[in-house]
Amino acid sequence: MILLIGICILGIAALVGVLGVISNGGSAHLLNGDFALFGQHVTGLSTGQLFLFGIIVGLVAALGLSILRGFFARGLASRDLKKELKKSQAESLTLRADFERVQKELASERAKSHPIPEAVSPSTDHNSAP
Repeated sequence: MILLIGICILGIAALVGVLGVISNGGSAHLLNGDFALFGQHVTGLSTGQLFLFGIIVGLVAALGLSILRGFFARGLASRDLKKELKKSQAESLTLRADFERVQKELASERAKSHPIPEAVSPSTDHNSAP
């Protein structure tokens, strides 16, 4: 949605700027003469007012470009974060598998080095005092 708004703003600003320049070319439209836009002649404008309108059109175009840049930057950052997340999850699974393998090896080593003694029942113990 934001992409569409940014493209529309940029397109409208570019269209206004280009049509303003094309329709005011040649000797019939000198700077001190009428200014025409979309076939409509705007009369009574000073050079400063015309320049101000140019600045406004430029600011609108810059706003459109800013929106587009923000949209594409956010999309690229999102893709990079997704790739990093998948990589991190894969590393986590590998580490978890290694941890489980080491735990099993440790348990088997402990069982080999320290066998569990058989339980001694009280009735078979003859050395204890009454």
